[in-house]
Amino acid sequence: MNDSAEILADRLNNEPPIFRGLSNSELGMILKVGALFWVPTCLIVATILGKTMMGMGAAMVMLLITILVSG
Repeated sequence: MNDSAEILADRLNNEPPIFRGLSNSELGMILKVGALFWVPTCLIVATILGKTMMGMGAAMVMLLITILVSG
């Protein structure tokens, strides 16, 4: 009886999954790291191609794909 109470208490203290098995802090970390990578990368590529504003859109799409794949 005492063992199950300890297991239940540990499980209740964990962060619940909110999106595709990711907790809130994990989702925030993936969002920050993905944005730090994709925004400059897409802006550089789009600027080279002459479509600077298209780079922001591409960065947001790539960030969404990163979150979906990571989950």
